[in-house]
Amino acid sequence: MSLPRPSFSTAARLAGAFHGLDWRNPALWPPLPRGLLCALVALGVALPAWGLLSASAGADLAAAREREPVLRRTFTAKLAQAAQLAPLQRRRQELQDLSADLEHRLPPPGQLETLLSALHQAAQRHGLQVELIRPEPAQTRAHLAEVPIALRLSGRFHALGAFAADVAALETPVTLQALQLGAGSREATTTLEASARAWHRRDPAEALRPAATPGATP
Repeated sequence: MSLPRPSFSTAARLAGAFHGLDWRNPALWPPLPRGLLCALVALGVALPAWGLLSASAGADLAAAREREPVLRRTFTAKLAQAAQLAPLQRRRQELQDLSADLEHRLPPPGQLETLLSALHQAAQRHGLQVELIRPEPAQTRAHLAEVPIALRLSGRFHALGAFAADVAALETPVTLQALQLGAGSREATTTLEASARAWHRRDPAEALRPAATPGATP
């Protein structure tokens, strides 16, 4: 009867795989030690990289948490602005319509004499004495020309107020600026000095040229 052949245990086989390794030439190692070495090297590289990535991700998370309240406030403000968009668009359209209506009411060039005559008639209608109505050089804008008109009138105070109301009611837009009131030469009279501002449309050919800058030398 033959005896069974002795067998090595698993631990012995593993120990034998690591026996007699040439540490200067790992490429000649058996598969098990070579694979274990590669795993250790990969683990040694992966662990520091994972630590760096985790630290960077933690810093980004902390920064994002700090920005969250600011972003929430910004979002709330933008949301409130968006809720007001429709009313603002309606208001914008109303202003555009008003601007178009006012521009349509502006007289064409060459009707300054008509406006001066209307101012003179308004003053006479209320018994005011016209001491000065003098147009100044026009100041051109993109599509408009602004004409300052120096005024000096004298008469009763209420008559001056009625004259200002008539000027505001003129079909041609006219504003009174730089108002100065003083005592008149006659008793119970008041002197009004003002600068009336009137506008008219520019000639199409003139509007194509750049607008003149106040104070610039032609």
